[in-house]
Amino acid sequence: MRHWRQPSLRDLAATLLVLAIILVVGTGARQMVAPFVIAHQPDISLSPAALPLYTLRTVTRMLAAMVASLLFTFTHATLAAAERTLAGDFPRIALGIAMMSLLVIAMNRPLWRPLYRFAERRTRLD
Repeated sequence: MRHWRQPSLRDLAATLLVLAIILVVGTGARQMVAPFVIAHQPDISLSPAALPLYTLRTVTRMLAAMVASLLFTFTHATLAAAERTLAGDFPRIALGIAMMSLLVIAMNRPLWRPLYRFAERRTRLD
């Protein structure tokens, strides 16, 4: 026979955190599906109390765009790879993989590394 343990404060905190996340996502989703009316321009508040709402809207829109982008990318890439593989065009597939790898490496050295160094200098806490 199994013994059930009593809920602890951690369980309560986790439950409250999950409920808060559900509430925030629900609020953001409700505002995202509201009709967009061009004639009624919403007032932009400069109050610090409005910042969490603006942040929620921005993050929700970014996540929606990222999900749509990933869905399109994976669907298109899968169909394109299947088409090339069925056609027996393995040299072109290998060339495409090699070119993508070289592009990532080529972009890493001249672009991202100097940006990382710049960010490290600018955000140093010394």
